[in-house]
Amino acid sequence: MRRPALVAAALLAVTPPLAAEFTVLTVDNRTLPASSFTRGAMDTLSFSRAPWMHANLPLEDIVEIAAAGAPARPSAPAPLRVLLTNGDVLAGAATAAEADLLALASPSLGPLKIPFDQVDAVLTVAQQKYLPPARPETTGADLLVRAGGDRITGLLKSLDAERVVFEVDGKTVTVPARDLAGVYLTRVKEPPAAPTSLLVTAAARDGSSFTGALEEANTQGLRLRTAWPEPGQETPRSLRLPLAELVFLYIRNGRCVYLSDLAPAKVEERALVEPAAAAPGDPLAAFPFPWQKDRSVDPAQPRPLTLRGRIFRKGLGVHSYCALAYDLGARYKRFFATAGVDDATAGRGPEGRGGSVVFEAWVDGRKVFNSGTVTVRDEPCEIDLPVEGAKELKLVVDYGENYDLLDHADWAGARLIR
Repeated sequence: MRRPALVAAALLAVTPPLAAEFTVLTVDNRTLPASSFTRGAMDTLSFSRAPWMHANLPLEDIVEIAAAGAPARPSAPAPLRVLLTNGDVLAGAATAAEADLLALASPSLGPLKIPFDQVDAVLTVAQQKYLPPARPETTGADLLVRAGGDRITGLLKSLDAERVVFEVDGKTVTVPARDLAGVYLTRVKEPPAAPTSLLVTAAARDGSSFTGALEEANTQGLRLRTAWPEPGQETPRSLRLPLAELVFLYIRNGRCVYLSDLAPAKVEERALVEPAAAAPGDPLAAFPFPWQKDRSVDPAQPRPLTLRGRIFRKGLGVHSYCALAYDLGARYKRFFATAGVDDATAGRGPEGRGGSVVFEAWVDGRKVFNSGTVTVRDEPCEIDLPVEGAKELKLVVDYGENYDLLDHADWAGARLIR
């Protein structure tokens, strides 16, 4: 039997518009302002807003919770981004060196110790221009990329705030930390399988992003049980995030599924003018703006999806022409998205007109949505489509008035509802 239906709608109708710290998005595409939230029994969250509003929502019926307004940046940005093999990202500064272990001081999460076998890569934020566009192969050895682009293949022994110690052909090589762009580690252990139970992915002010089971939520913060254990332990690690450090969280394995968490069944991308006689492997044969998950499409300027000043943490960034087809398998009821030309193109191009595209949505081979020409100056399109019983959803971005110039298009918040 289904749990009680959402009670947010009635509360929204009678509650005066007071200031809120968080905005809650539900599966029926309603928003609820809240000052705080706590973990309840039976997989629920309880939301409060002064002076008297109170609502209990099933966790599976919540899409996301976002901090209202633009969260303040840390006073000292974290110098490192540590990518774990399960997809989590931890931001911070390396501290004391330990063999086969990374000691990290995270502005949002505090001190952490991470075994190397849990780490996919350690990237230096200040030197990211020297990093390769795609993760290099690291079969059987680790790869160090220096500022300037030089590469060293060997075995990572230790890393701290001063130096990186590598072993190359039995010899020790020391690289000053200031010369490090990134280290890519060879995979020696597969991450634990992701559970099918309800999970939460939380993003912090310092750039950390991690997924786990929500063990606790209150006015002090969140506690998530993650996939990896503490060093030397067998039980999964729990991370605590103060509520003041929370930027965004969304629910996984609930009724909402973001398209950026799914792999498209088919991708078609092409430039307006194809390069003449581009042989396979020729750099000119590659589409220069491949589609992106949860970020805008410009590879030279990684940034969040942004439409008319509104930042979206989830969605698809694409460039004309792009068609992404998803296998639905008759598992979903509705599709929601906010479609528009990314703010990054504003004021650019002829007469500062920015990009210009046409958005289309196709369900089982039938066109069900056409936006007409949309420019960066237009309000984004709010899309709500029934897809119950459908087998395929195809999202198309076609050329607009300015051909393919600056056609940085966003399917912001693109999601399916079970």
